[in-house]
Amino acid sequence: MENVETIKQYIDDNNYFDLDAFIKKYYGYVYMIVKNYKGTNISDEDIEEIVSDVFLAIWKARNNIKKDVPITAYLTRNY
Repeated sequence: MENVETIKQYIDDNNYFDLDAFIKKYYGYVYMIVKNYKGTNISDEDIEEIVSDVFLAIWKARNNIKKDVPITAYLTRNY
C-alpha cells in the first residue's frame, strides 16, 4: 500500500500550517488539473488565478479540514 499524504503532514505541533511547503509541493499538480479541465480556452494567467484561489480556499478552511483525508481529495474536490 502506498503512503498517502495528508494535510496533517504540513501542520506542526503548534498547529501551524506550512502553506509555503504545501504550495511548493502541489502547485504543479493543481495547475495541470485546471489546465486539463479548462483546455485551451483559458490563458495561463487565468489558470494561475484559479490555482491561487484553490490554495486560498484551503488556507481559509485549514481549521476545518479533516487532517486524515488524502490531500488529493481536497485538491480535486473529491471529498
